[in-house]
Amino acid sequence: GFVSALLFHSGPWFLFVLGATCHFAFAAMWFFRSSFKARRYVTLALNRRLLQQGDLAEGYETAAVFRDRFEQELARARRHGGPLSVVTVNAEIIKDSSSHANPLENPKFLDHLLRNLRREDVKCRLASDRLAFILVETDSEIAGHVCSRIQSQFEAIKNGESSALQTRIGSASFPRDGSS
Repeated sequence: GFVSALLFHSGPWFLFVLGATCHFAFAAMWFFRSSFKARRYVTLALNRRLLQQGDLAEGYETAAVFRDRFEQELARARRHGGPLSVVTVNAEIIKDSSSHANPLENPKFLDHLLRNLRREDVKCRLASDRLAFILVETDSEIAGHVCSRIQSQFEAIKNGESSALQTRIGSASFPRDGSS
């Protein structure tokens, strides 16, 4: 009733603004529905908001969400014929040494580690000593460069403050040989 009374007593200028607003809203809905990158941006923005409300380190997803995202990204890579890489990082302190903190328990180090990755890459903290990353649309060569950058960060810590740190970084890429 309010909208009909407003339309009945309004002039042509208001109707033009209302029509333009409706047109813009439908165009935006069409764009977000049809654009893969726009949907990805909105999904990542929503994921970040949910992560900030939890008690996890900011920017890292849970293992269940990571598994779902991996299946989605692998299906997308198969469908579009694009590459996909996964990097895993294990970092542990040797038990016999003096008590040093694991760098994966340091929020500043985790934040610094995120800077080696792109915004659209999926980051997961699987355990206190294990991380995993899905490198979206990344082939094995570039994934190797990312692994070496991450390894250099751990080497700097190992050479500096924690000689008891042991790290293992591995990567897997799809397609592995260009066809599988």
